[in-house]
Amino acid sequence: MPLTPENLEIAKYRLEWWKLAVAALTPIGIAVLTYFVSSSLNERESVLRKSEQILSEKQKTYSKLGENLNIIYVYVADVGDFRQYTPSQVVDKKRNADRTFFMYRPYWSRETLGRYTEFMDSAFEMYTGVGKNARIRTNAREKKAAYALDNKPWQSDWDDSFTGQSDPNIKDRYDALVSAFLNDIATSTISTAELTKQSSAPAP
Repeated sequence: MPLTPENLEIAKYRLEWWKLAVAALTPIGIAVLTYFVSSSLNERESVLRKSEQILSEKQKTYSKLGENLNIIYVYVADVGDFRQYTPSQVVDKKRNADRTFFMYRPYWSRETLGRYTEFMDSAFEMYTGVGKNARIRTNAREKKAAYALDNKPWQSDWDDSFTGQSDPNIKDRYDALVSAFLNDIATSTISTAELTKQSSAPAP
């Protein structure tokens, strides 16, 4: 385009037009950018809240489980305050632990499920007969001796609650289970596959 007064006027006109256009678009651009930034922050905040909620629920659930599992362990291994519990109480602890564990199954990884199964198999003999309780995989000898020292009566029908043999690896299995639980409650992940499976399962 030749540089003539007329062309200079056109160029000035176009420049002014672009200035006006940019000035008009700037607030719109800022508004659009603000919207997307705000949406992103809100979404991130929502994700963080959900993660915090899941972590909190996992910790609360493990608190219930951990107490029952520890009582089972100390009783089977004859350590700690094992003498404070009866065989029926320990079997009840197993039922409570199973109920809580499987109610919140999506919280736990496959490794934790495996560790849980191994520990329970080491601590109890299941499926001993229709209507019969699980039997505790340990010897009643130490329990009877503890009761005698405490001058407490031992009920003869308790003898059937024990298998007479214990798993020498019970401590390792318990430690591995606790470690697996701690790994799970340190993350906010849950098993969506397990959630889907549970939601689609028919009511009992």
